[in-house]
Amino acid sequence: MTTLSRALTERANEYKSLSNFYRADGRRRSSRERDFGLWWRVGAHGPTYRAAWVRDTGELYVTRLGELDHGQGEVVVLGRARDRRQLEEALDGWQQVCAQPDSMTWLRHRAARLEPSEKPARALARGPVTQPHGVQGGRILRPRRGEVLSPLGGISAR
Repeated sequence: MTTLSRALTERANEYKSLSNFYRADGRRRSSRERDFGLWWRVGAHGPTYRAAWVRDTGELYVTRLGELDHGQGEVVVLGRARDRRQLEEALDGWQQVCAQPDSMTWLRHRAARLEPSEKPARALARGPVTQPHGVQGGRILRPRRGEVLSPLGGISAR
């Protein structure tokens, strides 16, 4: 793993589930969010992710779309922006990159320009998932019996 990739991994925060992410900070539940793409891809044919910014906390996070496979970590907070202007400057050109192969690498590198996110409460952070959820088309999904969450590509080092 390169030094930059390791640094990006260390500054990202993971949550067991989307519900844990919202539960960890009450401001997230009542805040407006701005989408920054629904088709961030890991590798050429890997899973896709939705990126969004939570206005009240300044957090840029990604969550996996579709059915979930093996692994852990459904929500990853990539960084924190003071305001929308700072975020838009850091992610300038995202619309042209989003659906391309391995676009997640571009997003992670751009998010490195933001402030690091706050560390989550240990009980809500990484670890075995008891009731994982996914998001697809704005709907919250649960994986089928026996399925677990997939790691977020190169963001999480295990």
